[in-house]
Amino acid sequence: MLVSSIPLIILLQQESGDILESCKCWADYEPRDHDGTVQCHSLSTPLTTPCNIPEAADCHCKEDFIFIMTDTEGKWCCFGVKDKRPCENVDEWNRYEEECNDDIHCIPNSNKANKVTW
Repeated sequence: MLVSSIPLIILLQQESGDILESCKCWADYEPRDHDGTVQCHSLSTPLTTPCNIPEAADCHCKEDFIFIMTDTEGKWCCFGVKDKRPCENVDEWNRYEEECNDDIHCIPNSNKANKVTW
């Protein structure tokens, strides 16, 4: 019985290796197999993300911005208390939006947000 299970184990290891190779991760993430599930694991934090999720575009802002914020409506250039504006690089965000089709893991395009709220 043990001898007949060896080819199955080799086949499963080969499939796992193929899945690891086909898993594309963001910069500073690497694919790891954990109990048969392959995900991208951050090299510096405990965060994980599914394989093959495109990395979000950078957010370009005018020079007088204070910080960049990400919320449920997208990435924003923040200029002060209750003053957030969409990223300036609209074309990059439109391309990212076309590439990323995962409603849970993709960052929304702030240029298409219905309204700016805090």
